[in-house]
Amino acid sequence: MTATSSLNRVIIVSLCLILLLVSSGSSLVYYQTAQSASLSPKMERTLSRPSSNMPLVNNLNQVALASAYPTDKIVETFSGSFNTATSARQADSDGFDVYAKLDLPHGFTRPVFTRMKWSLDGTNWVDGGLGFAQSTPGVFGIAYSDSTNVTILTTQLSGTFYYEITCFWIDDYDATNPMVEPYADSNKPLAFDSRLNYQKIIKQGELTVSGTADTDSVSYSSTTNPNAWVYFESNPGQVWPAILGGAGNAWLYNYTTQGELEYSITPSAINIEWTAGASFSGLARVWYRVYAEGL
Repeated sequence: MTATSSLNRVIIVSLCLILLLVSSGSSLVYYQTAQSASLSPKMERTLSRPSSNMPLVNNLNQVALASAYPTDKIVETFSGSFNTATSARQADSDGFDVYAKLDLPHGFTRPVFTRMKWSLDGTNWVDGGLGFAQSTPGVFGIAYSDSTNVTILTTQLSGTFYYEITCFWIDDYDATNPMVEPYADSNKPLAFDSRLNYQKIIKQGELTVSGTADTDSVSYSSTTNPNAWVYFESNPGQVWPAILGGAGNAWLYNYTTQGELEYSITPSAINIEWTAGASFSGLARVWYRVYAEGL
């Protein structure tokens, strides 16, 4: 058998496998190549399902993802450090400076989900939220976002604060799709296949809570306790990871209206509990993502 005929067989088998993905209902996402776009790199292509006028077989070099499940879309990352002694401050409702603060412009027109880890020495790292450094109890760090910035808050008011932040797209926040940089590999056109061991979203959505206290529950089907992320509007227009603790919550600085949120996970539901300051009125948005285990 010649090398040419072997290569032809490989190509035919590859085409059959990809066509099988299409017939089985897998969602295929295309990235437009940089050469064919005139926009800036971040704004070159909106993720979308394949359209009927873009047949898969004719565009193998543009197939970037094959996924039967939604996945997190990373749209920006940040890493660095800042001097908390000289940085901006966030005051509480009484006017006292309670956090060192750093704003990082994210370049979008609406908030993003954030996941942060932080360190006081650049070596020992802590998850953002209510986790604290063992060597310095009482020091916390968190990141949230609004339509302009990713904002870091920390109770450390002197010394260097190191951070690494990953930003994820909020699906359907304002009916727009994520903009991401294109990826092309001439040797491996199919760049991502989420049937492999990647974290997969089995249920995601949005709900609203109201008043100074509210509860809600989202049902799903799972044989084990899945993983979940929950984000919410702690202040209007600001998307925070879940924070809780009442009087012990390190992140409640607007005592009259700011909200906090707690959630728990079972094999069949995610249970959400909202509380807010006595002067809060109206609605707050909550987003949840539930991830499968073992797929």
